[in-house]
Amino acid sequence: MMISGFIPDKIDGGNMINLANPVPDADAFKIEPKPAMHVWEMESCLRCPVAGACLDEGDYRRILKKAGFKIRRMSLHEMHGSVVEHMGSENDISIRVDRLLKKRYAETISGIKGLDEQGIAAEWDKGCRNGGMSAVLFAVAVKPGVSVDLMTRVFGEAHMIGHTTGGQVMEIKGSLDRLESVHRNTVEQLKAEKKKNKQHAREISALTKQADSLRREAKSRQAERAPEIVTRDEAPSPEFDNRELEKRMALLEAENRRLSGELAASRKENRELTAETSELKEINETLQNEVGELISRISLLVDGCPEEKTECIGESCERYKLCAEKILIVGGVTKIKHLYRDLVESKGGVFDYHDGYMTSGKQNLEARIKRSDLVICPVNCNSHGACNKVKELCRKHNKAVSLLASSSLSAISEALIDTSVSLN
Repeated sequence: MMISGFIPDKIDGGNMINLANPVPDADAFKIEPKPAMHVWEMESCLRCPVAGACLDEGDYRRILKKAGFKIRRMSLHEMHGSVVEHMGSENDISIRVDRLLKKRYAETISGIKGLDEQGIAAEWDKGCRNGGMSAVLFAVAVKPGVSVDLMTRVFGEAHMIGHTTGGQVMEIKGSLDRLESVHRNTVEQLKAEKKKNKQHAREISALTKQADSLRREAKSRQAERAPEIVTRDEAPSPEFDNRELEKRMALLEAENRRLSGELAASRKENRELTAETSELKEINETLQNEVGELISRISLLVDGCPEEKTECIGESCERYKLCAEKILIVGGVTKIKHLYRDLVESKGGVFDYHDGYMTSGKQNLEARIKRSDLVICPVNCNSHGACNKVKELCRKHNKAVSLLASSSLSAISEALIDTSVSLN
């Protein structure tokens, strides 16, 4: 007898299968992870660190240029600020950033897509150890559903890594200063050796000409005395004169060989100094790139202005006094002017520069001093006239001036740090 509304089970090999409510497949319970968020959907506190850690100066320039920005006069800090500001909403710039970073870090985004919080934390620790922090930082920032605890941990550790990197920057600056000193000494030694080599070459050339002249003189005397018939008692023997000339020639040839040996040794030393100079140049270039990159990373990850602000918020900003400073550097090493700029702007100051040459008069220098808040003047890379003029103009216009014994990056950095401390 069948009960109304009940569908009997099917017997299959002794197992009862309820045809009305069949057991669903296990795959039916799987929930597909949500796709990655867009950059304008990520937590606002992560936009600045993500931009600073994942985009370099070339990325900023390409993105802003394609968006119609005039980037020629924009500093790295200004480009960073513009990009971070636009990352808060969907627009041409945020879309370009989103596409670029998702393509760049596609493998990492896919790798953590199905991980739980513990797995994501393990990937973050691994990235911090092996140098892949940027990729994991972005992947976590755009992953939906990340807990507040994990997000706070990632943001905090990224922030502190920026502080740690600051100490590494100072150490690299010190190494760079030492290498610059070694490089200058090597160049001076190389110049001295080249000058000595030229002198040796001139001496060898003169001795060679003298030896050739003596040979010609000896042949001429032999030719003149060949027709004469003289006895031993009447005149000196031609053989005697020849022996004397041969002795002089032997002495000159010995001196020639000595100078040739010195020249060969000098050339060998010259080649070694040239190779050492080339190596030092490569090391200097590498360290300069690292210093520039680390200064940029510090200024973006740690000292950057809040990304929500489009204009200076004045005294309520914790960096207001330093932001208000216009820093003028007079003199120094012109070739590393860009590193001076990075140091000043990383501290929030406005950079200005004068090379210290007074050939065009004092008007240009005076105009720059008048609109500056602090003047930094390294005396080791400046003329006495320029240093005296800086002190005179600063007294005239009541401007703060810092005279430094060195124009190195570390000396400039210490002056900026002292200025920041005194202002705050």
